[in-house]
Amino acid sequence: MEKIILGKSSNFLSFFLDVLYTNHPTDSYHVIRNIPDDITTIHVPYDIPNMIIKEYDYYSYTTYSNKDYVLGVYSPNSKYQVYNFFLETYGINKDMYINTIANNVILPNVYTIGYGCFINYSSLISAYTILHNFVTINRNVSIGHHCILHDFVTISPGTNIAGQCEIGDGTFIGVGTTILNHIKIGKNVIIGAGSLVTKNVPDNTVYYGSPAKYIRDN
Repeated sequence: MEKIILGKSSNFLSFFLDVLYTNHPTDSYHVIRNIPDDITTIHVPYDIPNMIIKEYDYYSYTTYSNKDYVLGVYSPNSKYQVYNFFLETYGINKDMYINTIANNVILPNVYTIGYGCFINYSSLISAYTILHNFVTINRNVSIGHHCILHDFVTISPGTNIAGQCEIGDGTFIGVGTTILNHIKIGKNVIIGAGSLVTKNVPDNTVYYGSPAKYIRDN
């Protein structure tokens, strides 16, 4: 089966390809680069031995039907932009994207997951947690019970989210953040790396520190 990976930076694509190959070693992968308005393309090596990877420029690739899709983009804003571009241009809906989950992720018996999510190595998802669409959970992340992560959320490595937390659409959580129980973080928020979040965070803001404090509007 062919899988199409839509991505801008090969830094993050290397994570996706490694996990995808572990789960689907016989598939072939088409990486689409130079997506319109892409001005941040970074090329680093991501070849994996025995993996069939073909890289295409967006402008030279025209076959977007009957494929599995992966949104290989890290930042919430970029994920949203790339998803909307391919939805409006080619009608690629959220249910055409597959979930990419590393083989050593710990998942409970009871959880809910949407479309196009990525969960990297050594992460833990606790019972009754809900992941909406295009949620990115990087390596060594722990998410407590009864949490809700909305569309296009990105959780950076080493983050610890306690139970019954909710994180709004398009929010970015920086490396090594700790979020205490019952915290609600709004939409389009940035939490700086190493922060300790002890209270609710409103929409469209940047918070940082231990404890995390308001820095500016986002």
